[in-house]
Amino acid sequence: MRIRLFKFYRAYPELDKFTDEECVRLVWQAKVRRDDAIWVLPLGAAVLAAGVWLSIAATMLAIALQLLPWASGTIKEFRWPLVAACGGAVAFAACVWTRRQLIIRSIRNNMERAKCPYCWFSLMGLPVKEGTVQCPECGERMSLHELHLLPEDLQPPSRPKPNPPPVSPLGTGAGRTRPRKKADSRG
Repeated sequence: MRIRLFKFYRAYPELDKFTDEECVRLVWQAKVRRDDAIWVLPLGAAVLAAGVWLSIAATMLAIALQLLPWASGTIKEFRWPLVAACGGAVAFAACVWTRRQLIIRSIRNNMERAKCPYCWFSLMGLPVKEGTVQCPECGERMSLHELHLLPEDLQPPSRPKPNPPPVSPLGTGAGRTRPRKKADSRG
């Protein structure tokens, strides 16, 4: 199991074939598609996690006060700041985890939808004509609207083009692209 704090999409093997720029674009598309659910559901998970933490912490504090009467002064002094700090950390972790799961789920759904519903051939990179696309595998023509796709969903992630090797003004040295003449061996 791969756990990533930053560039969290690198924790999922199905996104390994994409560059970081392509993954950022896929994450952005997923965020746009999910709209307000990208914040509402994680906040709900955070509130739920904080509530669960508060009930567990209150129970643990009550037990500690009963079992450790000699430490009750120290426990009472630090209990609410400690409970609040831990509860905030639990709520934040629940919010981040839920949000990331929603984004990855949306990316998977977008990648899955870009397939022919008849033969499951990938429609990525195919030309869109008048809002329709034709599967090269089975020959079926389907509407992007029926597949809930946009034309940019079928565009393959852009790959950077490699730079050509440098050529010096005189045509000699590093980056020379013309073949060298053979030296005359008459010497």
